Amino acid sequence: MATATFKSEAGELLPFPERIVAMNSAPPGFDTETDSPPGFLPFLMPLHEALTPRQAEAHPDLRPVPHGVGQRTLAGTRAAVRTVIRYRDGVLNGHGASLLDGYMEDLATDRIYRLMIAQRIKHSEKVEILGDDGKPVVHTPELITRRFDEELDRLLADIPADANGEAARMREARRISEALILRGEFTPA
Repeated sequence: MATATFKSEAGELLPFPERIVAMNSAPPGFDTETDSPPGFLPFLMPLHEALTPRQAEAHPDLRPVPHGVGQRTLAGTRAAVRTVIRYRDGVLNGHGASLLDGYMEDLATDRIYRLMIAQRIKHSEKVEILGDDGKPVVHTPELITRRFDEELDRLLADIPADANGEAARMREARRISEALILRGEFTPA
């Protein structure tokens, strides 16, 4: 059986954290259990933590704090409704994913948006969603139905008159999408 080495190429003893790595990365045929049984873990971890700086202390937070994003607005609800209808239209047209507004949208996006709309209905009394005028708008099933109607009208206005069956398919996409939300069906379908 091979033995683990805890020395650098220059023959110096490796620092403690590197010794732990050496013990856990055994060469073929080496059994790490013989030199570092699980019973040593309660002994080794405090030493490792004492000798290794914590990530939060060693590295500053490299992610900037976002400002001016993440507001809950009626415009966001409209965009979600529009995306859900357009994605479902793509599904009815035989597409698994669709390029919508420059983004590839798929079943995950559809599900996320349907859940978001449902959560806005469920939590509208507790979570403030701002309307276009900056005042809170309570999201009720009736409001969502009106948003679906408005977005469907906008989408239908963009369909050429000679498009065979496209308007009917878009109406069906709208019907299915709203029904899935109001019935609470979110499992991929």
